[in-house]
Amino acid sequence: MEQSRQSLERRIIKTEAYGFNDWAIMTKEKPEHIIGFGGVFVSEFNGKVTNTLGYRFEPDAWGKGYATELSKRAIRYGFDEIGLQEIVGVVRDNHLDSRRVLEKAGLRFLEKIEDVENLSASLMFSISHDEWLASKDK
Repeated sequence: MEQSRQSLERRIIKTEAYGFNDWAIMTKEKPEHIIGFGGVFVSEFNGKVTNTLGYRFEPDAWGKGYATELSKRAIRYGFDEIGLQEIVGVVRDNHLDSRRVLEKAGLRFLEKIEDVENLSASLMFSISHDEWLASKDK
């Protein structure tokens, strides 16, 4: 309970500081049931503050296109509605499905980072506002 309270407090503080945070996700068919969380939020990775695209879904929601749909909508929100200039996504290099989601959403690979001992490396992907605009014209 205490961990949940602290997590919620951190989210409130970040939302107030930056004006945005990620969202609770549900389906149209069952809007009362949260299947995950995701969107664009501010985080720190590899010593830099980033506008990060992220998502977590319950296992029953995997493989249904929700992550790709969320990612594309979150990127549009980040660039069109918030006015961000860059959005990054970070995944473990062994999370192939999440890597494919970031690529489908238009992010390109930037760098591999050995950030946590005894875990697969993290891969950082990125898309700039200009790259996103150019991809919309295709």
